[in-house]
Amino acid sequence: SDGKILAAGRYDYNNQYANNFKTALLRYNTDGTIDNSFGNNGITNLQFNDASADPKKIMVQTDGKILIAGDYTNVYSFHKPSLARFNDDGTLDNSFADGGTLVSSQFGDSLSCRSAALLPDGKIVIGGYQMVQLDTTVTYYTDSFVVVRYQSNALLPITYLNFSAQKQQQSVLLNWQTANELNNNYFSLERSAGNSFNELAKISTNN
Repeated sequence: SDGKILAAGRYDYNNQYANNFKTALLRYNTDGTIDNSFGNNGITNLQFNDASADPKKIMVQTDGKILIAGDYTNVYSFHKPSLARFNDDGTLDNSFADGGTLVSSQFGDSLSCRSAALLPDGKIVIGGYQMVQLDTTVTYYTDSFVVVRYQSNALLPITYLNFSAQKQQQSVLLNWQTANELNNNYFSLERSAGNSFNELAKISTNN
């Protein structure tokens, strides 16, 4: 709203491909010079744990906080949508999601973020595509259009307390506990089949 310009991208800080990419956010003054009051001399950067997030969209909230939606990719080329929120001074907003960032893992490893929008009520929408298997009898996949909507704080309706998996001969025993399950109908138990997941069962919610 003050006419300054934001730019986001990623850079290879180790000159190696793998997982060395960081997300970079820069701010310029209206005349094109670097805004040294932002971040560290005009730039702030973020490392997503074991991987990188390729920024796809910058959104500025009415309170001046900056949202970046991106396509998270780890060393195995698994794609997941990611969000990060920064304060007006370029510092990471720790009140947002999990310490300022969110990587959505519940959609499997093949959901790519391509764009995003900030709704008038503060909710966040991500648009992208996901690889799905059309025919389980053959290894054939296609891309399906996907839209995901988050609450204004990017939290999804379920909060997990713990999750464990234990091998039992040829089976796996799964146990999990939740703190809340807001507007949740059921859990979907899925098994990976290459780059996609097949549903094995639906488990009723506690609600």
